Amino acid sequence: MVENNKDAVIEVLKTIIAKSPAASKGALTLYDSANNIEDNAFLFQYNKIVEEAFADPGANLTNKDRLRIVNLLGRPQSKTRTEVLRVRINQYELWKLSKDAAQLGVSISEYVRKRLFS
Repeated sequence: MVENNKDAVIEVLKTIIAKSPAASKGALTLYDSANNIEDNAFLFQYNKIVEEAFADPGANLTNKDRLRIVNLLGRPQSKTRTEVLRVRINQYELWKLSKDAAQLGVSISEYVRKRLFS
């Protein structure tokens, strides 16, 4: 999410407050902290509230509402990678990852991130 989306995020939160009984409380709380839309915690909470609104059987969201909401979903933008994911793989899988990463000229880590998050 970028700063110029702040008004759009506020409008989406208003929509969720008005149309999703299950997600309205969380959306209202988040609405009060909308000045922090660049914060990863805000982004996490926004995505969580969207999931809740979409799962709410009592929500009165139109397809247009849903599209507008989904277009503002985001991922945390932390540039520093501090977390480690350990995965057991066999020799063939490591060879395959190494080969595929080398063909793209990237590290295995970068290759795996691209495959997972693209």
